[in-house]
Amino acid sequence: MNGRHKKRGIAVNGPWLPLPIEFLRSRACAELSPHGIKLLVDVLSMLGPNATRNGDLCLTPKMMAVRGWSSKSTLSAAISELQDHGLIAQTRQGSRLDCSLWACTLYPLDCDPRKLDVGPGSYRTTDWMHGGALASPPTE
Repeated sequence: MNGRHKKRGIAVNGPWLPLPIEFLRSRACAELSPHGIKLLVDVLSMLGPNATRNGDLCLTPKMMAVRGWSSKSTLSAAISELQDHGLIAQTRQGSRLDCSLWACTLYPLDCDPRKLDVGPGSYRTTDWMHGGALASPPTE
């Protein structure tokens, strides 16, 4: 076997987070609007390496303004879209004193469960498969 067929690694500087190729090729991903994709990328950027802090993500307009979200209605619509597609789940209902918390359903919960309204098992990491239309993936 010659050197041309040698498998090479990918050099990444800093922490990174894997995304399942099955999700990237899925109908749930293909049906997302540009605002939905932007919010998903922003949610993923809030996670630590290996999806730490999942379940403890704050999507308030004030916090998201730093990421470029200037319209509350657009942010609210994008949050609803990701919920409808099964990509995020609310882990704590906000109140006057506390904000709502969210988790990305691509990864298991990984935060202090005492601050959440839900526990492990409140969602499956495959919920996105059932959020959109159940059909074959749009890409090969």
